[in-house]
Amino acid sequence: MKTVLRVLSRVVFLLSGVALPIVAQAQICNMSVATPRNEWQVLAGYSPASSTWIATAEGRKFLIAGVAYSRRCWQSASQTLIVSYTATFLPVAVVNQPQYRSLQFSEGATKLIDHRPHAVYGISALPLGFTFDFGQKRVNPFAEAHGGIIASAERVPIDGIDSSGLNFMFDVGVGLRWQLGADHAIRVGYRFAHISNAGTTPLNPGLDNNIVYVGFSFLR
Repeated sequence: MKTVLRVLSRVVFLLSGVALPIVAQAQICNMSVATPRNEWQVLAGYSPASSTWIATAEGRKFLIAGVAYSRRCWQSASQTLIVSYTATFLPVAVVNQPQYRSLQFSEGATKLIDHRPHAVYGISALPLGFTFDFGQKRVNPFAEAHGGIIASAERVPIDGIDSSGLNFMFDVGVGLRWQLGADHAIRVGYRFAHISNAGTTPLNPGLDNNIVYVGFSFLR
């Protein structure tokens, strides 16, 4: 199962590189759809623990906060399915590290270093994403997927030899959307988020987190 998920993660990274230029040219959002077409969202989320579905790092918590922009690109004739292109910027992407040990170069030699529990600040940009809204009622389910990069002040999930402070990040999730009126909505959802360097360095334990988040949207 882990092998399949690792392959899937690399496919997502590959598709991101192929699809992003097309999205940038706005060739997939030229169809006539119902208004409002634009959704600006302020969001925050938290993962109390890390899983090992794809990655191997354990005991990490993850906090995110930022903004997202969605533009409706396509809808079914009955408006039971609406597809939007979504870009997300997370100026707050903090990994809470537990106590652990790692190999590092110190004073010209390789040493085993003890790390105390601490928070590592990061920033993430997820320029390629899609949101799938099911229905046009007051409360509707949705699904989503995003991909991009995350840069951290320290190498994560392990600050060791051959690890990286610049990683890829993708997430998939589901949730519910409440329409509060013509101009506002609330999204509450769950995202499985994976962070890794995709094998670009010899050390790639990866980090999986289960994020519960809430977002407040402005519709235009």
